[in-house]
Amino acid sequence: MIDPQLQRKDFVSGLVGLVSLAVDRERLDDAETLLGAVRQLRPKVSQLDFFEAWIAMKRGHWIDAMRTLRSLDATAPEWSIARAFLAYCQFATSDSGWRATAEDVLQTSTNPEALEMARTLLNPEDAESSTEAAGDTTPAPTLLPLDLSQMAYMRA
Repeated sequence: MIDPQLQRKDFVSGLVGLVSLAVDRERLDDAETLLGAVRQLRPKVSQLDFFEAWIAMKRGHWIDAMRTLRSLDATAPEWSIARAFLAYCQFATSDSGWRATAEDVLQTSTNPEALEMARTLLNPEDAESSTEAAGDTTPAPTLLPLDLSQMAYMRA
């Protein structure tokens, strides 16, 4: 039996934050290990699949990422982020459905990160010109960095 102290929301939330940080910092093996620990503590939280998809994307396993993202529950609070990531995967694999997915995100999402990702996919020149107008000459990131540790549904 798992120690009740390890089941606490704060502990699980901290692990989720570490998973997010590990993925963001390209520590993908560490992220998978941590994700396995979180799954042991929260086996019924299907939204953890989002992290699995993010890891697959970072590794360039686009088809695996799309399969995982499509299986997520559309009623999840952060579904729009998953849809934006799906559009990104579709774009990366030249799937013609990427534009419809990105436009769907623009029409249905209120999440600023999802909206920004969809806008960047649909209008990359606008993203570049707004970066240049701000005086930033660094190239735009391939994938928007996200602080997924704040996802509310992960704290259940």
